[in-house]
Amino acid sequence: MAVLLLWSAPVWACPVCGGAGPNQQAFVDTMVFMSLSPLIMLGAIVGFVVYKVRTMPEELPVSVPVPVSDRVPEGEPQV
Repeated sequence: MAVLLLWSAPVWACPVCGGAGPNQQAFVDTMVFMSLSPLIMLGAIVGFVVYKVRTMPEELPVSVPVPVSDRVPEGEPQV
């Protein structure tokens, strides 16, 4: 077994992945793009949430519903 490991030449799983060739830079560029894309999307979502939280007012206005018995019909003077 050791003879086979030492006798065989190193083989790349993909001819582009490790071998120096005309496609080497394309592989590196694609790898960087695909690695950073999810991180950029996640950062954009987190940044948006942080922005929305920071721009919220300190206290949200609370609207209290007026009971039906206290409502004045339109056209009648308020007392």
